[in-house]
Amino acid sequence: MGRPVVRSFIVRIYRSSPDKPDLLLGEVEEVGEKRLRSFKNLEELWAIVNPRKGKKHRVRGGEEVPDKAP
Repeated sequence: MGRPVVRSFIVRIYRSSPDKPDLLLGEVEEVGEKRLRSFKNLEELWAIVNPRKGKKHRVRGGEEVPDKAP
């Protein structure tokens, strides 16, 4: 089994609501990368920080790009 890959993220949450726990808007920046990925709920945030091969995520500007799987 290989060594685990350590990745660091900066997570910015712009909007959340106690009345609507599914509402969570923000951006994620992987330290050392030059792109921001946006999310609109907890499921999308988790998919960004724990990507699976072949998945795509929105990047600032609306463009979709494949994630780099470790």
